[in-house]
Amino acid sequence: MPRIAGRLDPRKRDAILAAAGQMFRERGLGAPMETIALAAGVSKQTIYNHFGSKTELIEEMVRDRVDRIAAPLRSARAHDDPAATLRALAAIFLGLTIDPETSGLFRIMTAGAADYPELATLLHERGVNAVRGELARFIREEDEGGRLFARDSGLAAELFHALVVGGEQLRVLLALPSRLAPDDVPARAAECVRVFMAAYGPQPENRE
Repeated sequence: MPRIAGRLDPRKRDAILAAAGQMFRERGLGAPMETIALAAGVSKQTIYNHFGSKTELIEEMVRDRVDRIAAPLRSARAHDDPAATLRALAAIFLGLTIDPETSGLFRIMTAGAADYPELATLLHERGVNAVRGELARFIREEDEGGRLFARDSGLAAELFHALVVGGEQLRVLLALPSRLAPDDVPARAAECVRVFMAAYGPQPENRE
């Protein structure tokens, strides 16, 4: 369906993205665009005019989430205190992992991956891999500045993500209650960064 040029009102955009998340949680990835439009309080044509297709709508949802997650890494002061930047990132990872709406959507999208492989690929490549790519860039730049030591910044980024979300993400997929409360997130994030920095922080023996 052809898309009409023009900027979508930010309030309508946010309403559409929120409605899409709600409908996908309730009905799975096969949720009709009509129901998304109804929940957002807009016409179906408005969604198609600005997003083109369901795939593009989901891509925008993923891009929006990546922008929020990667914000600490993109900050102009990200390199002033790498441990603080990583703590902020870890807190976002954990907060999203234990958030009921986010975890519910993640579970639905994981369950529907086999039926919608193109969307599963999109979620993985534009979502998880995009964030890891940003983190790998940050780690590489910190390595070049001598504040971190990582022979493989991509692997270091993957290990950081796994360290932070590993156990809780599995519980989310199994629809088990989280062991973390929101108030626990800062301490858990700090501990994860402490462990990561013990392995990748500047240590003279690593530079031999």
